[in-house]
Amino acid sequence: MHGPALSGWLLMVLCSVAGGYCLLRTRSGTAGERATARAE
Repeated sequence: MHGPALSGWLLMVLCSVAGGYCLLRTRSGTAGERATARAE
């Protein structure tokens, strides 16, 4: 019973971490690096 709920929470955490990493990449670095990060 707890399997699907747990996998849903883990997926949410994974997406949050990936989104935070992308935001950090767009905020730091040179203008060219920011453009590349936004394009991804």
